[in-house]
Amino acid sequence: MASRHTGANMIDRIIRFKELRHLTGLSRSTIYLHISAGMFPRQIRLTPRTIGWRESEVAAMLDARARDASDTEVRELVKRLEAERKESP
Repeated sequence: MASRHTGANMIDRIIRFKELRHLTGLSRSTIYLHISAGMFPRQIRLTPRTIGWRESEVAAMLDARARDASDTEVRELVKRLEAERKESP
């Protein structure tokens, strides 16, 4: 994984939309359709006009899909990832 360790804290890499499309092979409309269905991690706002995705969240979702996880399992994973995001500092 491309996350870097700095002391006791792990810094998660933020990927922008172009790289997200490259990693997933999905179109823009499909990504947003999956987000609205709860099957893809929501983007995070970096600035008022800039968004990105945590690479670790996208990788976890892709790993689940590669393991042939059901839609229900993927939704649960995404919900857990987003809950953990809210709990982290």
